[in-house]
Amino acid sequence: MIVFRYIGREVLGTMLAVLLVLLLIFLSNLLARYLGDAASGEIPPDAIFVLLALKIPSYLLLLLPLALYFGVLLGLGRLYRDSEIIALAACGYGIRRMLRSVAALSLLVGALVAALAFEVAPRASEWRYTLQDRIEAASDMSWVAAGRFTESDEGRRIFYVEEVSKDRSAMHNVLVGVFGPGGGVRAGEMGVLSAATGTQQRDARTGDRFIVLGPGYRYDGRPGSPEYKIVAFDKYAVRIEEKAVTGIEHKRDATSTRQLWRSADRRDGAELQWRISMPLSAMLLGALAVPLSRTTPREGRYGRLFRAVLVYVTYLNMMGVSRTWLEDGIIAPWLGMWWLHAVVVLVSLLLLLRPAGWSRQRAASRLP
Repeated sequence: MIVFRYIGREVLGTMLAVLLVLLLIFLSNLLARYLGDAASGEIPPDAIFVLLALKIPSYLLLLLPLALYFGVLLGLGRLYRDSEIIALAACGYGIRRMLRSVAALSLLVGALVAALAFEVAPRASEWRYTLQDRIEAASDMSWVAAGRFTESDEGRRIFYVEEVSKDRSAMHNVLVGVFGPGGGVRAGEMGVLSAATGTQQRDARTGDRFIVLGPGYRYDGRPGSPEYKIVAFDKYAVRIEEKAVTGIEHKRDATSTRQLWRSADRRDGAELQWRISMPLSAMLLGALAVPLSRTTPREGRYGRLFRAVLVYVTYLNMMGVSRTWLEDGIIAPWLGMWWLHAVVVLVSLLLLLRPAGWSRQRAASRLP
């Protein structure tokens, strides 16, 4: 039990460090993208961290097996480098008992990945898509940014506001470009509204939202033509188009596992096998990392890391290829992704048995 806790502490410590670094890298890239979208007015600033939090389960689903794999590789690699594995073997703690210790940790991580794959990640994806649809359906002016051009009505209107009040209800020095047809502008023409102030108001009877400008001027004409007209106004109301929320688009990563299980669609079957493969891959990678972690003191802790990374990348890419084959109907569902996991099991067994059996046979064959 003492040795088990020692190995577990070594592996889990390295695993959590790898997981934290990788998660921070992924979240930093996503945060930079969301900040850019918020700066351009595509998403409201207060939705950034909500969207970020709802993406974490999907990232953990992919990163936990990788973190376990590197945790076993680097943790046991350190024990090999310091010759602690040799000391443990001399005390009767051989490769089989070490494999059982790693298998127990792999089962715990696999159970966590299974919970993420079957329940948590699909629900988080559903909530994220619902929030994104609500953001798209919200008023285009609900998060207008001062000093930036904001499109509305599928690009037929462009707003520019120099200053916006804190409650975003009052605006100063407003320009509105209206492209025809529509909005009182004929096809091929455009109108430009210029006003010193503007306020957002909602009609109490219809519920429609308007930007009420005034006083100001309206310029109508065809671009490039010297003929245009100028109209002065005290108040001018521009209706803000609001999209209807139609519900989230059907995306398989947001579909419940129960629905996937009942579906006869081969793409749903591929998604189901992918979810089952994630916890399975975590356990297989944990077992595969045990023989791959063997290093000599001269090789150092990272002596065989490149080979191990190559094995992981090949395994992950082949999982993606198998999923695509399933979706396209190239391979039968009964074969699916299971052949790949069977190959990994076979490779793990060969690597585990090789030093115990084959090396002894070679040594015996060299004896006179």
